Amino acid sequence: AYYKLQEYAQSQNLELVILDISLPEDQDLKIQSGEDLGIIIRKLLPSTRILVCTSFTDSFRLRHILNAFDPLGFINKQDIGFLQSTMFYQVSYIIVKL
Repeated sequence: AYYKLQEYAQSQNLELVILDISLPEDQDLKIQSGEDLGIIIRKLLPSTRILVCTSFTDSFRLRHILNAFDPLGFINKQDIGFLQSTMFYQVSYIIVKL
């Protein structure tokens, strides 16, 4: 994902990135989670909107994410599982409307 972001940053702009905060660590790139990748996205593509997909509900962690890279919003993974077809339709609609 990191290398793809670098390609986009050099050649074109992304309108929206849906970022999973629970990404596995990449020791070579010193990326410990999706939060680190969100910070990198904000630096490489400052006008790109970031929609965070997470199962975290801890207000401290969510506040940290908000302060770290100012995402457009959050999608709770539990809600996606519960409303699978409806949520994907709504997410597609949001992406198209942006």
